[in-house]
Amino acid sequence: MTFDASQIIGSPQRAGVTVLPRGMSKRQASATGGSLAASIALGSTGETASAAPEFGRQAYVAVTEDEFVLVKIRTGRWTTKLDDVIVRIPCTDVVSAELGSGVTTPV
Repeated sequence: MTFDASQIIGSPQRAGVTVLPRGMSKRQASATGGSLAASIALGSTGETASAAPEFGRQAYVAVTEDEFVLVKIRTGRWTTKLDDVIVRIPCTDVVSAELGSGVTTPV
């Protein structure tokens, strides 16, 4: 799902991506297909401590010229929309970023 968080964050969004909490894909796969199937398909989640704030089922990371902004996504029965800003991090505070072995959903 594509969002434009520019109005909520108060500056033009350059890029953005919907994110799930660490381990969410494996928990969902375990609930529907069983833990063995999830382990085979997704491997170990390697649960480790995360510096990311708690945000529920899903959130949106918007990137502006000056900062990274984590925005809560509110899901209703028929709609999904951006809600409140959870945290803002200036780009100058980010030294590096690393993508884990996350799972993407088919389009």
